[in-house]
Amino acid sequence: RASDYSFPPQGEPDYLDFGYNADTFPDPKAQLADYRQRLRLRMAGIRKPRLGGTHALGLARARGYLLPGGEADAEAAAAGSAQQISGAFASVVGTSLLADSVIAESVSAVSTSAGAPEIVNYAQGRNLNFAKEEVREWYAGEISHYLEDGVDFWWNDEGETDYFTFYWWNVAERLALSRFAPRRRFFSLNRAFSPGMARLGATVWTGDINPSWTDLAETPGFLLNWNLAGAPYVACDIGGFTGQTNAVLLTRWFQLGVFLPTMRVHSTLAATPHFPWLWGQPHEALMRAALELRYRLLPYHYSLAHAMARGAVMWMRPMAAEVAMANADMDIDADIYADMTSQ
Repeated sequence: RASDYSFPPQGEPDYLDFGYNADTFPDPKAQLADYRQRLRLRMAGIRKPRLGGTHALGLARARGYLLPGGEADAEAAAAGSAQQISGAFASVVGTSLLADSVIAESVSAVSTSAGAPEIVNYAQGRNLNFAKEEVREWYAGEISHYLEDGVDFWWNDEGETDYFTFYWWNVAERLALSRFAPRRRFFSLNRAFSPGMARLGATVWTGDINPSWTDLAETPGFLLNWNLAGAPYVACDIGGFTGQTNAVLLTRWFQLGVFLPTMRVHSTLAATPHFPWLWGQPHEALMRAALELRYRLLPYHYSLAHAMARGAVMWMRPMAAEVAMANADMDIDADIYADMTSQ
């Protein structure tokens, strides 16, 4: 099945939570080996923090592995006032393991009073409580075969079920890797974070953004805010995610991505994929040049990461934090500063 969004709390009997889509991966181990050897690709396994199969859900429910409630519908949130809705979440989500009914009531009260649509929840009663050590142990065992098959890292999505879900989820995945390949460096990509996850090897991206010049212009400042909040390994959806982009905008976004801590290109299924060769010349050549520059700058980025680990010097930091401004009104709060001279 392509998606589990419509599944009831008891799940569906034919859904495999720790398997493969047989149409996409008829022979996973052979395919992933081919991707690595012939194409030099590393494959990320995208995961959700929930279960969809009736059998797995029955086991998890009997053992007390599940969180109450569900996941807030991002589309419903986007349709309302983002500021009002985020304020409602901020007032209640800070408490770990808060019942979903309380969250939903608080958000609904704020959004309804402001005229915004009520937020709908999905995956009711199907989200794992990774804060429990027993859950992490069980989950690490269930995903271990993916590592044996050739999955290289994890792409963790839709984990906003509890403040610490992404943290403990990464701990579980790191446990699985430590058992399979103790000396291998852990890497994951996550849609949200709590401060401290970077020490695990967890990177983040800033969620679904629009393919617009406004979103591109806001990206440096947005990433700086995440950096200062405790997520130094941060990325964005290059080109925008929510709809169709255009060749000029995508090219400029590639060029910005060269200088970000993580360069990540992504798009929604309904849009033209953001592969450079699909956008014609001169844009294909310009995007390729940006990718080649990124590879040439890898030692530079590794040096910035090392300096951050060694001396707490942030990888990205606002220009305003580095430059003595003669004019206090200078608008450089969203400019990125990265200096190698002192490293």
